[in-house]
This record gives sequence, C-alpha cells and structure tokens, in this order.
Amino acid sequence: MLLKYGLIAILSFSNTLDAKRRKQKSGRRHFKRHQAFLANNGHSMNTLNLFNYPGDENLFQSLINKEVETNKFLKGIDEEFEEEQKKIIAMAEDDDRGKKFYKKRPNGFVYKPNAKPWPINGNLPVPAGLQLINNAGGLSFCREFYKIDMSQPAELDAFCEWHLAPNVLCSQLDGKCDELKNLMARRRSACTKSLLEIYNPRRKWKLKPHHKARKKYCVKIVKLRNPYTWCVKKCSKNKQGDACRRKKNQCTCKLNRWLANNRSLVSADRSEAMCNPLPTGVTEVPDENHPLNSILRCNKRVCDYIFGSELPWCEVDSRVESWESRNCQ
Repeated sequence: MLLKYGLIAILSFSNTLDAKRRKQKSGRRHFKRHQAFLANNGHSMNTLNLFNYPGDENLFQSLINKEVETNKFLKGIDEEFEEEQKKIIAMAEDDDRGKKFYKKRPNGFVYKPNAKPWPINGNLPVPAGLQLINNAGGLSFCREFYKIDMSQPAELDAFCEWHLAPNVLCSQLDGKCDELKNLMARRRSACTKSLLEIYNPRRKWKLKPHHKARKKYCVKIVKLRNPYTWCVKKCSKNKQGDACRRKKNQCTCKLNRWLANNRSLVSADRSEAMCNPLPTGVTEVPDENHPLNSILRCNKRVCDYIFGSELPWCEVDSRVESWESRNCQ
C-alpha cells in the first residue's frame, strides 16, 4: 500500500515538473529582449510576419469576397481610420516640431497622403491583381514568391510555370504581392484602432449594430485580445487580491496613457505629447519596413497590442518625455 501511494506521489510530482517546463518554454521572449532581437538581426517586414499574422487567411478572403464593401454595417471602417490619419498629419504640419517629430510615428507609414484610393468596390469586380494572386494559391503563393532569389531568372520562371496558369506571365504579378501586403496592413490597422475603441471601458457610447458587426469582423481578421480586461476586474481586499490590484493598476495606467496619447495626436494640445524610445542598440529611426514599427505582437493564435506604438519615435538625444519614462509598472 505504501509503495502504491509512493509511486502515485512520484508520478504527480513528475507531471507538475513537466507542466512547469512547458509553461517556461512558451517560445515568446520578454518584450524588451524581443525588441533587441529585432533591432540586432536586421529583419524586415518582408521576412518577418509576412502574411503570417493569425487572422491573415480570413483577412485575405474578406478582401476577395468584398465582405466590408458589401455589408452596410462594415462600410466606412477604412475611410474613418484614414480620415483620422489625415488629421494627425495636418496637426503635425501645423506644429513647429511636426515634420521632425510627428511624422516619425511607428505606424504612420500605413497611411500616406499620396496613397492610392482603396481599390476594392462593392459594385465592381475584384481588382485583377488580387484575382491573379487568388488563382495562383492566395497567401501561400506570395509567401513562396518572396523566398525566390530575383537575381536567378531561371528559378523565377520555374516558380511561375508551376504556380500560374499557362496564359499568365510572371510580369503580370510584378508588385502585386507588395500591393496586397499594404492593403492588408491598412485594413489590419483600421480594425485594430476600431477594436481598441470598442474595448475601451470608458467609452461614453453604447454599442450599436454597426459597432457589433465591426467587432465580430475585426476580431476574426486581427485576433486582438482585449488589453483592458484587468481594468474592470473586481479584486478582493485581502492579501489574495494583491496580485489582482497590481494588474488592475497597470491596466488603468496603460488605458490613461493610450487615451492621452490619442488626444495629443489628433488635437492641437501638446501638453501630453510624448514619444516612443528607440530600443537599445538602435541609433536612428527604423525605416517603414522594419518590424519594430509593428503595432501588434502575435503568436500563432492571438495578437496583443503594443502600447506606445501609436507614438512617434524619440530622437537619440530627445528631451521630449518618453513613453518609457512613464511606463506602467
């Protein structure tokens, strides 16, 4: 009998150790180490997170099916986001520091003043470039296309011959995967901003049918977790509630900063103006294709919003207060 219970205790202890090891090996670096890794390895958006966000397949299919353009509750999601970007750029141009400061927003490259109008229309066929990519295999085609060495024409010809219809030339797909990547980035950013506004526990408006439809659609294509879950938790007043209160205070701090950052970006009030500090080892503002400019950090299933990513990058010798100096501990 004692031997039996001894073996049960040993097995239970072994299972506990295995569970702890699995938990420790999540494959997800601490955010600061993750940023340093991206900065030091010189990755670009063309080699990292390229059509590999968890909701990208759903996003691509929604573009092909014109899901937003044909649904009255979803229409306008891209236009509203880009109108806000125009306001931010206008405020930057009115500000003395504008050209030097506010145009260095990490995600500012998603909207460009000279960007082409949204090419998908509910009353017109899907653009030819998107249809060609869809016929060639969709996102998997573009993932493989980016791996080809363009200095080897024979490799490119063999790839196109294998994936494309006989009457389609490689030259017809020139730049189409880049256009698709930019379209998906625009829609992903618009949905991220829309979800953050819906998740905001302090919003003063009730969810209407178009808000609910947008939430359902955007969760499907972005897989963004609600970053404000802990802000509304009810914590017990005893010692067991200490961890809960700590997380709730961190969440409230992040919510306060996010609201203040957005107010300062879209208004003429610069009293709350801050900047995003450059990661260790980075001596200049990352170019627009650098993964440090991403607003989302994702695993294979869900994404988390990177707080402070809506802010401009700090200069190396900047005296403007940085997000990090007021970071929520």
